[in-house]
Amino acid sequence: MSILLASLRELCAQSPLLSPEGRALRVLVVEDDDFQAHQLVGILQDVLPNLDVRVATTGVEALGQLQGQDVLILDLKLPDMSGRALLDRARALTGDDAFAVVAMTRRGTELGASEILRAGAHDYVTKESLNPDRLVRALEVSIDLARTRKQARMAYEALEAHSAQLRRETERRQAFVRSVAHDLRSPLQVLSLAGAELMESSIDPEVKESASMVLAAYRRLSRLVESLDSVQQVEGGDIELNLNRADVVRLVERLVEELRGYPRGDLVRIDERSVPRLEALVDRRRLEQVLVHLCVNAMRHAREEVRIELQQGSAGFTLRVMDDGPGVPQEDHERIFLAFDRGKAEERRPGLGLGLSIARSLVGAMGGQLRLEPGNRGAEFVIELPTSGPDSGRSGTVEGADFQSGFAS
Repeated sequence: MSILLASLRELCAQSPLLSPEGRALRVLVVEDDDFQAHQLVGILQDVLPNLDVRVATTGVEALGQLQGQDVLILDLKLPDMSGRALLDRARALTGDDAFAVVAMTRRGTELGASEILRAGAHDYVTKESLNPDRLVRALEVSIDLARTRKQARMAYEALEAHSAQLRRETERRQAFVRSVAHDLRSPLQVLSLAGAELMESSIDPEVKESASMVLAAYRRLSRLVESLDSVQQVEGGDIELNLNRADVVRLVERLVEELRGYPRGDLVRIDERSVPRLEALVDRRRLEQVLVHLCVNAMRHAREEVRIELQQGSAGFTLRVMDDGPGVPQEDHERIFLAFDRGKAEERRPGLGLGLSIARSLVGAMGGQLRLEPGNRGAEFVIELPTSGPDSGRSGTVEGADFQSGFAS
């Protein structure tokens, strides 16, 4: 009995429908049989004398008294409607789990009780076995279940609201990315033409050096715009590939030279353990894009060097981008690949957190995998790709959901 009283006090303290703490718990008995109703009210008042018990003899009368009730004790057969119909209408008026529900049935009609339990009642009692102990247990179970369901529903609604907020925030970020990519194209075209004209028209070494710097800046910004374009392609779930047989070693060598024009780009070199030649069916532009993302990320964190290692296997090849920086905490090994999420260590650095997400999506479109391997020092990003290109069934496609999983993390 003490357990029930504790449950009732807790319900009184927590329910938003209750008036100031300490008032009597409100119980509505819906029973058209005067004798049964009188017997039930008597048991309740004997066991818990401070209850506020009211009686309704019809479904319509009960609906008129629902507001503010904490417990509904409900007969399954009423003159004007069934107990199931009354419960459905009561839920529509007050919301789910606004009150605890105990159904009453006669022995041999337990099937009807099971149906009303599925409809939202919390427990039931048979009229023939009605006694204080059984009624107290039914009230205790019903109050606990109502409270638990209400807490679960509130937690779910809070989670849904948080998810909706994250989706809205992500949509705003994506709109910003698309706008920036669009607005940069025209100025970049002007920058390219100006640099090329200076390079061709001048014989002054200093002017040519300046023109070379302008063109290097143009190439860097073009790669940025290309990455922003990739965001839209990944969102749409389709990345177009232009597959050609290429010497991957030569591709990496050219990229390393281009990176010299980036801040700290002189840290990047090809590891001496790399194979001298490696031919594969790849999208050169996409593979370069992936490597730029990984190398720029490594250059940002490296102390003294960034190494690129190339190795060939029986059916594929591996590219490793390694730095000697502080490394990535184990708990962030997957998080850093999520769009707009850069891990705890990177939260204060400028940037959108798109590079690694785009890189993984592009590698996936080419039929490979990109992962971060734990190392003794620094970070080691590993790209595994087939030498014969992606399977025909997955060529040029990537699941947009992989890219967007970062919004809900």
